[in-house]
Amino acid sequence: MAATLTQGQEELTFFSFPIEKQEETAAVNPVDSTPDIWILGKATDGTVDGDNEIVDPEWSAKALQQWADTGGNVRMSHDPKRPVGKGHEVRVTTDGHWVKSLICDPLAKHFIRQGVLNDYSVGISMPEFRYRDPKLDPHGKASRIITGRQDGKSRVAELSICDRGTNFNSAFRIVRKSAGNGDGDWFAGEMVGDEDEIAKAAPSGLLTKMAHD
Repeated sequence: MAATLTQGQEELTFFSFPIEKQEETAAVNPVDSTPDIWILGKATDGTVDGDNEIVDPEWSAKALQQWADTGGNVRMSHDPKRPVGKGHEVRVTTDGHWVKSLICDPLAKHFIRQGVLNDYSVGISMPEFRYRDPKLDPHGKASRIITGRQDGKSRVAELSICDRGTNFNSAFRIVRKSAGNGDGDWFAGEMVGDEDEIAKAAPSGLLTKMAHD
């Protein structure tokens, strides 16, 4: 659900998306004697979500990469006292923007395994809203479009894992098994969409990196 809430002195707007694949690590966490869990989800694909909103893919690609590059904090249900993991990679494809994180917290891992926590939720600080955009929403179906401010102050403040999301255009993808250390291939499957448009949306260097992976 994309809603503006107050967290301390900071107002955050949230949008959510499904955790589409989970994979346990080969190593066991010594804290709870169970493997940690890699999770993968598609953050946005520029389509209208269940709240009748669109997240601007051009802005979100850059903002999610900045989040990953500056710590990639992952929480449970937006609770700043419940860090549960860390974001490891953001990948821009013609099928959307994908986020991969490692979850280490014992309770969060249990909730993921039991199907209680199923989605990522992204907290955006100081967003901008547009209400008409002929490029992203030519038929006027969305109530508003979430994007970044021209002054550059908008940012992804945190990602959380939560129980239910709003992006219904995502489907499960296959993640190739790696050695368990997070360094191997993790995305497989056909990438579909307008390659020219995703090339415009991608931050410099991301698609080049993908081409050589």
